[in-house]
Amino acid sequence: MTGFSLQVRGSFDGVLGRVAFGWAFCPSLPRQKLRVEIVDASSGRVLADGLANQPREDLSRMEFGQGRCAFRIALPFSPVHSDHLQARVEGVLLPASRGVQASFLPRDELDLALRDQEDSIKIHTAIAKADITLHKILRLERQLQEQARTLHRHDLTLRQHNYAGQLDPCHSDPLTKRGNQGDLIILSIIDWDFRFQRPQQLSVSLSKRGYRVFYVNPTFIPVDARDPGGALRPRSRDIDLTLSEISLTVPVFLGSDSSRVIYECPSQGMSLWFAAQIRQLCHEACVDSPTIVVMHPSWHAVCRRGLREFPLIYDCMDYIAGFPETSSRVLEEESRLANDCDCAVVASQFLYEHVTSPRRVLIRNACDYKYFSSGLRSEGASAQLPSDSRDFTHVVGYYGAISTWFDLELVVDIAERLPDHLFVLAGSTEGCDTSRASSCSNIYFLGELPYEDLVPFLRRCDVCIIPFKINDLIRATNPVKIYEYLAAGKPVVATPLPELKAIGLPSTFCALADDAESFVDAVIALRQADTPELALQRSRYASDHTWDSRADLYDQTLASLLPSVTIVIICFNQLELTRRCVESILRYTQYPNYELILVDNGSTDGTYAYGVQLASDNDHIRFLPLGDNLGFPAACNRGIQATDNDAVILMNNDTHVTPGWLFKLLRPSLRDSSIGLCGPLTNNIGNQQKIHITYSTMDEMIVRSEIFTASRYRQLYEAEGLAFFCILITRSVIDAVGLLDEGYGLGFFEDDDYCMRVSEAGYRMVICDDVFVHHDLGGSFGRLSPLRQQLMRDNERRFLHKWGRLITHRYREEPGFG
Repeated sequence: MTGFSLQVRGSFDGVLGRVAFGWAFCPSLPRQKLRVEIVDASSGRVLADGLANQPREDLSRMEFGQGRCAFRIALPFSPVHSDHLQARVEGVLLPASRGVQASFLPRDELDLALRDQEDSIKIHTAIAKADITLHKILRLERQLQEQARTLHRHDLTLRQHNYAGQLDPCHSDPLTKRGNQGDLIILSIIDWDFRFQRPQQLSVSLSKRGYRVFYVNPTFIPVDARDPGGALRPRSRDIDLTLSEISLTVPVFLGSDSSRVIYECPSQGMSLWFAAQIRQLCHEACVDSPTIVVMHPSWHAVCRRGLREFPLIYDCMDYIAGFPETSSRVLEEESRLANDCDCAVVASQFLYEHVTSPRRVLIRNACDYKYFSSGLRSEGASAQLPSDSRDFTHVVGYYGAISTWFDLELVVDIAERLPDHLFVLAGSTEGCDTSRASSCSNIYFLGELPYEDLVPFLRRCDVCIIPFKINDLIRATNPVKIYEYLAAGKPVVATPLPELKAIGLPSTFCALADDAESFVDAVIALRQADTPELALQRSRYASDHTWDSRADLYDQTLASLLPSVTIVIICFNQLELTRRCVESILRYTQYPNYELILVDNGSTDGTYAYGVQLASDNDHIRFLPLGDNLGFPAACNRGIQATDNDAVILMNNDTHVTPGWLFKLLRPSLRDSSIGLCGPLTNNIGNQQKIHITYSTMDEMIVRSEIFTASRYRQLYEAEGLAFFCILITRSVIDAVGLLDEGYGLGFFEDDDYCMRVSEAGYRMVICDDVFVHHDLGGSFGRLSPLRQQLMRDNERRFLHKWGRLITHRYREEPGFG
């Protein structure tokens, strides 16, 4: 900002927790978003920075721009006192006192700006109290969920789609397994009605494939939080039969700037608030097992605090650190997200290398080919250009954002060298200095174009350009417009973006130019060499890069996240235990790709009739009666042999699962192929899986176990052996190790034996500390008590003869275990 006078009004208001806040405004450049640095008062070291670009009502009323000159900057620590900090704008300190301004002008030219102190105090007090109030309100979330389940049980429809006079009500029975392609909750980076690009295009294409897509906007609706029942209910608008736009709410007492709080990482209270609404959406829309797609890192704060059990994809379309307004807090959240997500889908090779997720998939951008290829046809509407456009023989076009990464100086240099070419630039110029370009007679700013006007615009262009500066933000960019330009048959000249080099386009499709002179040569050469045949070739190339083809890759990625799983329950009499186990699985298994096999070891108490009826009523359940009691190992093997699914979970019938258990149990083996066996925590077992927990009912067990596991999100404990009351075995282990050793007869030590073989094959075994499964222990063997001790002695001898030592089973020496 040196070289000209810049007046700044503002103040550094203070610190709440780790957030420094205040305001800064330049009257002479009202649209200029000033960069603010928070510095250590003693050393001058910069601790954090950000832009004064956030709205605040009291500033609006004082006519400081549109009131978008406040800043809230996250600090790396909570300061002892705000006097230890200072706020600085371009080297000039903002005063801490109200009603005073900082300026580059002499002090006698300063213009004092008074602030409405009463209004300011109200806002700051509301921010300080926000989390406390939210935590009180969120205690009602469980009540809302229980109310939704009650409505289900009474066959009341929570949400209905009404198309062509036909109602499609949700399933009223919570035990009914849905059969749709899958549900996606897309936590987007832009609102649905914003510029139509990757988030909306992928949502449309995936919904065409049978996914139900819930597109959640990052802008929120302020509501009165005193009515939590209404405040926690998200607003929905149907875009299509399987595509809905969702708007979440935010408490009005947080102020107007909170409507876009997601871009600055929501607090714990706000994260739980948003998670509660997404869960309410799941209840109302009968969404049992969604996959969550996060498109801005701040959404991860919501997922890791309140939506932990669902598969998580990070769709990374931009190098977010390249945006000047991105705070260090957002970057920290992105690092957590990259580690936590089950798969990262990235839009460029740069992002593939940047996002260090264990599972990454490169899915570049694409185009709506049907729409943009219509630009090949001469018939149809064309864009309206200025009246003097007839004075120019050729049109060079660009559409999209004209921001800090757009090299407008380069365009001016090119335009000055091509005076007979009209350069038409369509897009928002916010934050971009257009003064030099505006004085150029052959550069015309058309403004932002609606999506439906892009093809008419392209019909007027002879050559299209992508004049981006080469920085990290652009190195990470796979430009959507290259596919759209080519679909319309247009030749393209661009600066040498790495992604344009990577996709290897012929020079007759896209020429890369380093400077104005080479850019001019390329524009002239492409225009002169252009033919209808070349235009058609370009369009044919784009036809292989459609959003539908990208959705195919997404579909494959989603399928890999949700491999097929078979749950094998072994039962021998104890019908009521079996019934309770099965019902808990049907109620709490939010996973779309599983089957259940009930293996009956010769029961005589009505289990056979129950199994036949259960399989008849449920397409994804099979009943496998063995006639006689072949023993636990043999019954497990019959279940394993009856499926070729990607993973098998062996379960005793004296177990009761908890919400979201299956995917959390499966997740470690998906992230690390060296993990072959996964087991949960439990209340009753003789090894490191046992925790200290008490409850009197299964409903109480659900609550208390969730409290225990919540702080152990995705934590794993590596063990030498796992108990087979509930065990997940990957297909690779089954292929490498084989079946259980049936020489152990009715049972005991067959699980230790299998663990020894798994370890010998080079696989690891882990306890998932965020999964709890209740275990009665001895539900079947309790009926065989006279034989129990003999079985254990005989099988211990067999095990020692085979392996020469026993696996040491002990409790963990940690608080809460044993």
